[in-house]
Amino acid sequence: MNDIYLFPEPLREARLQRRKNRFIMTVELDGQEQEVHCPSTGRIGNLALEDLPCLLSSSHNPQRKTAHTVEALSLDGFDVAEKRWFGINQTAVNRYMEYFLQRQALPRMLPAGGPVAREVRLGASRLDFLVGDSYVEVKMPLQQLNLPIPATVKTHPTASLGLTDRLTKHMDELGASLAAHERALMVLCFLYDCPRFSPPAATENAAVARVMDTVARNRGLGLEFWQVNCKIDRLGVYLLDYFKLEL
Repeated sequence: MNDIYLFPEPLREARLQRRKNRFIMTVELDGQEQEVHCPSTGRIGNLALEDLPCLLSSSHNPQRKTAHTVEALSLDGFDVAEKRWFGINQTAVNRYMEYFLQRQALPRMLPAGGPVAREVRLGASRLDFLVGDSYVEVKMPLQQLNLPIPATVKTHPTASLGLTDRLTKHMDELGASLAAHERALMVLCFLYDCPRFSPPAATENAAVARVMDTVARNRGLGLEFWQVNCKIDRLGVYLLDYFKLEL
């Protein structure tokens, strides 16, 4: 696939030093320590995050408190010239998906195409897209990374799945929409070449069991689950593959 979302300017590589809080990270860029924006407020796998290579986008808005945003991380060493990156910007993922949807780059998933509307109200929520007659909600899981973790990378003990209320609410509203709409899709988008998604065992904790009960209930109504894999580097985001999930 040759579909690529190009960044306005190439991302810059830096060294992630630590995560100050949910919204701020400290990095070393060009020999200087800077605070930068963290676009993912939750956990990023079980990574400790210290001393990882990262890619930064730059903001030229003088009103912003931070001049850069962390877009991606790598588990490769700094001596690796062509690093493998995985994206962490959960705010930007809809921008990339909108780009691919507008170009009808996902024909197996949405063969009918149609106009793409953003932030469409459904019930008590705003869902990400309405493409023709199909509702599309995009999620970018980061709490569990399906990546090999080198022994040189620091980690924390793996934590259980956190709050899921928003996820289950969106699935229920998508399922209910099928009474009036032809299709509804929940899309898991990964900014790395993620193997086929497999949910945690329902016996792990009550939150996982509740999510899987919601999945089964709405799958019975016709809600579809899809996975989209992309690649991110300094220049942009590339569509790699997409496929239907049988959860």
